[in-house]
Amino acid sequence: MYRGVGLLGLIAMPLLGRLGDRRGRKPVAIVFILLNPLTVIGLYLSGGMALPLLFFLGMSLTDIGSDTNLGTFAQEIFPTSYRSTAIGALVIIGALGASLSLALESMLFSMVGSHAGAIALLALTGLVVPPLVAFGYPETGSRELEDVSPERDDQGRSITLPTSAASSNERRRLR
Repeated sequence: MYRGVGLLGLIAMPLLGRLGDRRGRKPVAIVFILLNPLTVIGLYLSGGMALPLLFFLGMSLTDIGSDTNLGTFAQEIFPTSYRSTAIGALVIIGALGASLSLALESMLFSMVGSHAGAIALLALTGLVVPPLVAFGYPETGSRELEDVSPERDDQGRSITLPTSAASSNERRRLR
């Protein structure tokens, strides 16, 4: 089953990334982030064989869709000189969040008496993310990196780094 999801990821990642480019990363990410907890809850609380499989595929697809578009933000919203530091910080925050979620699932399990119920409740915490994306992230789809996250000098003023290629505005004008 995991091989099938891996194949799904190989097909879905480029398509969902392109969808984010065309429709905007924020709205695409928000839709997938909103749907993901519902598919997790469906997976853990549904019965039978077919329904959990459908929810598993839905969970995988919504996870791929949100990861693809949110992961692209990390590459685009930080200026080049800060990007690796910012991504390193995001990795640390992700590891802390994963550890915290394991501890929280354990607490919820002791309260509800079921891992499925605890995970379903824990999935609801993902619903705090869409407003953060909607109001805290700039739209980066179909925009040049220089426009989204320009380099800054020590006083916080936007600067242009020397490049061998023409700037994005010059390239547009030459077309």
